[in-house]
Amino acid sequence: MMDLVNPPSDAPIDSTLSVAESSGLERAWIVVPLALAALVYFPLIHNFFFAGDFHNFYLFRNDGLLEFLIAPHGGHLLMTRNFIWWLLYQLAGMHSEVYFATVLVSHLVAVGLLFEAARRLTRSAAAACVAASLWGSTAVQEGTLGWYSVYGQVLATAILAWLLYRLARTAEEGSPLTSAVVLRWVFLILAALTSFGVGIGIALVFPVVAYLMLPPSRARTRAVIAFAVLAVLVPAFYRTMLLLYETLYGPSKELGMVYVGLRLPMTVLKLFAYLIGDGITALVGAGLAAPGTIPSIAVGALATAYLLVLLVVFYNSAARDRRLLVAGTILCFACYGLIALGRAPYCLQGQVELVAHATRYHYAATLPLALLTAVALARLGAWMRPSPAVVGASVATFVGVLTFCQLRWGPEIDHHAIALRETSATVAAIRKAIDAAPTDKDVYIENRRFISIGPMLNRRMDIFPGWAGVFVIYFPDNVVDGRQVHFVSAPEVVAAMRRGTRAASLLVTPERRR
Repeated sequence: MMDLVNPPSDAPIDSTLSVAESSGLERAWIVVPLALAALVYFPLIHNFFFAGDFHNFYLFRNDGLLEFLIAPHGGHLLMTRNFIWWLLYQLAGMHSEVYFATVLVSHLVAVGLLFEAARRLTRSAAAACVAASLWGSTAVQEGTLGWYSVYGQVLATAILAWLLYRLARTAEEGSPLTSAVVLRWVFLILAALTSFGVGIGIALVFPVVAYLMLPPSRARTRAVIAFAVLAVLVPAFYRTMLLLYETLYGPSKELGMVYVGLRLPMTVLKLFAYLIGDGITALVGAGLAAPGTIPSIAVGALATAYLLVLLVVFYNSAARDRRLLVAGTILCFACYGLIALGRAPYCLQGQVELVAHATRYHYAATLPLALLTAVALARLGAWMRPSPAVVGASVATFVGVLTFCQLRWGPEIDHHAIALRETSATVAAIRKAIDAAPTDKDVYIENRRFISIGPMLNRRMDIFPGWAGVFVIYFPDNVVDGRQVHFVSAPEVVAAMRRGTRAASLLVTPERRR
């Protein structure tokens, strides 16, 4: 009988919760989480843009590609995400279904990689199937997947899933960890940290994660040193990119929010605790209740129970699995920690819970939580030793119940139909005004606010100039059908446009109307 108090020092999980390795059938379990995630989130392809999406299109159409690539936003470095965004625009224009198909494919890739990493690390296809099914279908992911502005987090998370898979495969198969492989991983980490803020957290802790997950060897030492050098350089790289933008384009209120968070340690810790609680609740509760809809005391109790289970598993696990638990915890804390640092300035009015409940903050951090869940399930299977038939029946029942719950009470995907209607109406109104003007005269259109840019910007026409901003996005030139187009705006809005941009050449004051 297994000694739960004194397990073998470095034995892997010996779980009968898995199908025989040699049969190859265990790989087929990947179909379950992929199918469930696709079933729940396939409607994403019908989404339209809203809020910050329009602002991003406006930025590279108005300011140019270079500024768009290096411009930080909300404390994030976004060069990789922005390049992909620009590239998709060149290929698909404003066809939103292409963008959200990219989101869906990226999510499914992350689900598949999570399953394969968990399967290899836990030796349990069933545990990996349950964990990946939970993570891939949980309703909280809609906050990230349904808003293209947050695609950078999806990209960074898919990269993290790939790295975890490669670490698991290297540890299991003894694959050679050559300098070329390590260099590729370094570039992937750079892509993650320039896709979304959580990528910075991943880069900072990845040396420790690699050390914990890879078996001892000289190759591991060299790899960890390479990752550590990158981690040490991350703060300098971050600051350099901020300074580069300031030097070329002037100061921005969006810069360096992480630095502001460092001066608010208690707020950061409180926000971090709320994020952890909401993330655990969203994952193990299959996301059927959105963050903020469950009483805080219930969230705290569930999170505490979950953490206690992990502590019991940790205490009764072999050294190899303890290292895996520590690695997953560090990754989860790093993702949530960077979010807490970056969003603490938004909590100065005491609205910590409100900020923490934003669903878009949980996508990346819940992936290592799912990995921890897989380890706990696999260890439970090792203790209980159910027969393969019981395992199959249990997983089938769980997936069936989960599928029913997701279809009945799962995520309500917001397709942003209001934004689509307003955008269509705005473009049609601009087109009508142009068509109605004489062919030999300029067109003057009264500029109006564009509500779908979001509550923070629809009143800031100095940042996004309303209908003129929509015109910049949807019309490639200021001359349409031989008519020069102008938008009549308040003098302060005209004055706020930077010289040399399209918006500056579009906007005129009422006095300049001919």
